Amino acid sequence: DLDHTDINKEYYYRVRVQNGENTNVTDLIIYDTLEEAANTQLEEGEVTWKGSFKSIDVTPLEEQGIAPVVYYSTADPKLLDYNNVTGRKDEIWIDDESLWSTELPDDPADVTAVAVDCRKLKNGEDLVLGQNKGVQFYITMTAPPEYPTLKDPDMVYAINRPAYHSYQPDSQ
Repeated sequence: DLDHTDINKEYYYRVRVQNGENTNVTDLIIYDTLEEAANTQLEEGEVTWKGSFKSIDVTPLEEQGIAPVVYYSTADPKLLDYNNVTGRKDEIWIDDESLWSTELPDDPADVTAVAVDCRKLKNGEDLVLGQNKGVQFYITMTAPPEYPTLKDPDMVYAINRPAYHSYQPDSQ
């Protein structure tokens, strides 16, 4: 989705994972490297417009009975390479304490990525995301105080790169 905001103003976007037909998913963890899609996987991409993290709203997950745990990273986004995630049930990125913490930094603008652990329900049971079911949450950002200098100033985008880890119990 495309939207517009003014410099130095607040804006938000939705992160959503929708399950497919004939598939149940467990062990769901959703990652978002904040507005660094062009600069991940140890590559430098085009300079893009980049806001600063302000907050995350997981209320929609809680309303679905999920007990979300939010993780924050202040690491260089180039270290967060989603292509290294193999999809094994035991491979959980948020266990790497050098990259992730459940403590929000004193300055939220220092956050470079978030992860939302949706593996458990409020009643303690494991989440099973059923066929054609989805989950979502919202991230609030603050636009930068000025536009970056680009080759084409009419094409200033903020680009996100969400990813998720999950397990399909019926397919293993």
